[in-house]
Amino acid sequence: MPGMCSPSCSSAQRCCGTSCANRQAPAGVLDGRGDTSFSNCNGCGLACDADRASVCGQQLGGSGPPQCLCGNFAQCPVGQVCASSGGTFTCADLSSDPANCGAVGNACAEGESCVGGSCGCGGTGAACTAGQACCGGACVDVSSNAMNCGSCGMACAGGETCSGGSCGCGSSGVACTAPEAGTFGTGGSPGQSCCGGVCVNNTDSSCGCAACDTAAGDSCQVGGGGIIPGSGGDVSVCCGDSSVAILGCGGGLPGGDAGLPFP
Repeated sequence: MPGMCSPSCSSAQRCCGTSCANRQAPAGVLDGRGDTSFSNCNGCGLACDADRASVCGQQLGGSGPPQCLCGNFAQCPVGQVCASSGGTFTCADLSSDPANCGAVGNACAEGESCVGGSCGCGGTGAACTAGQACCGGACVDVSSNAMNCGSCGMACAGGETCSGGSCGCGSSGVACTAPEAGTFGTGGSPGQSCCGGVCVNNTDSSCGCAACDTAAGDSCQVGGGGIIPGSGGDVSVCCGDSSVAILGCGGGLPGGDAGLPFP
């Protein structure tokens, strides 16, 4: 209940007992739960719910007395919590929010969903076991899956296998020497390709495990990398003429929205 404060409180405060309490949190404060306004937002001793609100204040563009808010909006409804998200606060349903699953800040792994407050994979919400990851809604053993080797979406090259979360060639899983782009679209090192479970040097007779039509003027070329090395994405090998070094194996200038290796 209101009391007697000495000295008297300012217009931005209310007197509660013998202490002055802010009517609302100072401007710019996102988490105002420690401010005196939060514990007296609805009147002296009438505090906001710390689980459903983050500050006592006014909504942007709003008027009237301060109220309990979650971020810039009204406090969360019953069954939701006010959680920090992207530099502000927003309402989260702990039973279905993958960023706050079962508890504030408990984020599900990439690809998982939150069902009934527990993280799981796919529509059933089953949790993946150790060594597995949720890829495309299914639990996958990323230590041996060639399409998801080490992590979801990390596919091994043709002929390679996945062992221990790393791509390699043949049953031994040895890593073949990768091709390297040259400087300003010239030169480069063709490296090796995994052909029939064996690392084979990329040459005119076996360029990416295929023979080049040398009679037509083709040879094994290093494509990708861009005119400036590293600006054109993945480096690969293919049969073609010297323009492949700049145009890439796909036939377009590597890198950039319009094919150029710069914005």
